[in-house]
Amino acid sequence: MANTAERRLTAPPPTDLDAAAARGLEDVRHTELGKLLIAARREFLEAEGHFLTPEELEREIAERRGGVRWDDED
Repeated sequence: MANTAERRLTAPPPTDLDAAAARGLEDVRHTELGKLLIAARREFLEAEGHFLTPEELEREIAERRGGVRWDDED
């Protein structure tokens, strides 16, 4: 099993969409799903939501799996 640290995912910084818009990339064609995801992300950030840290995400997943963590699956 791969090391948990190698498999951690991190969310992009909240300003990525704003930076893309500043570069004129807001007109890039997106699928309907992509548009919905971008809109949901903006709504989440506007509501002052915060992305989970890798540790918080791992804990959340473990709780939903009944306390089983990725590195406990051996």
